[in-house]
Amino acid sequence: PAKSDFRIYSLPDRCKLKHTPPRIDDRSPKRLARPDSFRIRPPMTVTFSRVIPTLRMFDTAKAREFYLGYLGFAVDFEHRFEPDLPLFLGISRSGLQLYLSEHHGDGSPGVHITVQMTGLADYHAELTAKNYGYMRPGLVQQPWGVTTMTVYDPFSNHIIFSEDGEITPRVSG
Repeated sequence: PAKSDFRIYSLPDRCKLKHTPPRIDDRSPKRLARPDSFRIRPPMTVTFSRVIPTLRMFDTAKAREFYLGYLGFAVDFEHRFEPDLPLFLGISRSGLQLYLSEHHGDGSPGVHITVQMTGLADYHAELTAKNYGYMRPGLVQQPWGVTTMTVYDPFSNHIIFSEDGEITPRVSG
């Protein structure tokens, strides 16, 4: 066989086959060298469990007012290497985790993130009832079939809460 010839070997679907064409043994032009390029690898399953965005912040008091007071998140952890160094803060609410960081290398302000969720009308009603002085987000029916509510944090980061379908705002009262 010529150098470009190769054989197809049948292996179970659970095995992956990495193959390079067999080489001709230098000692005998008619004899193929043992194809040591064949390696059976166990199947690999790649699974992503979640994304945790890191949003830049510049003022911890304003971040706490917005994320904890207004959006209703809770603090999971706070970390500083030393008392006077920047804060790295982990917050969460109903399965959504965010990291907030004062570290200059942890992103730029103005990031946009979209959070797929259910219960958007209820969340909208909850935020509206707080009469937050800096923002009154609305529900927007998007042409691609989702309803969104966008909030802007004090550091110009945009969080777009999104739910599939058309949603009717809830009126409290």
